[in-house]
Amino acid sequence: YKILAVEIEKFINENEILKHPYLHIKLIFATPRFTFVPSPLFSLLEKDKLFEFNHKLGKNEFLNHNYIFGNSSYIIYAIPESIKSVFETNFSNIRIYHQSCPMIEEVLLKNKLTNTSIQAYLSIYPEFFDFTILENATIKIFNSFAYQSLVDFQYFLLNSFDQLQLSPLKVPLNICG
Repeated sequence: YKILAVEIEKFINENEILKHPYLHIKLIFATPRFTFVPSPLFSLLEKDKLFEFNHKLGKNEFLNHNYIFGNSSYIIYAIPESIKSVFETNFSNIRIYHQSCPMIEEVLLKNKLTNTSIQAYLSIYPEFFDFTILENATIKIFNSFAYQSLVDFQYFLLNSFDQLQLSPLKVPLNICG
């Protein structure tokens, strides 16, 4: 990640538009390595243990967390310290969010306003995708799946529908990415 941090630093320094004094700066960090925790179970003192229940924290990684207002939960995720440092050095007022935060907030609001019974959401990234099922404005599942091929992608998506006993032909699937 140090090479990537150097490239990010170079990109920031070479772009005049990024040197303006912005009031608010938000960084969306995309990673499939996260733990979704309901508010009653979240503890800052236990954040490491909660994350490491699902993932191993790397030697040079920082654990960040965000509160998700739409369903009163937290997302805990790892971000390489070198990348975090580059952004915080260049943008003192930066706020870092996991990629799921805006998506979850948006789909919860949309589902609440439209009052649809069940919806599926898919956010696709180059090496993984986030999959969400909402039922009556409540998250039934939110997960990320790493894939290396189209077959992997299809398997994880269809298997998720199968495990939840949902018909991919009847449940609307909203796709972004």
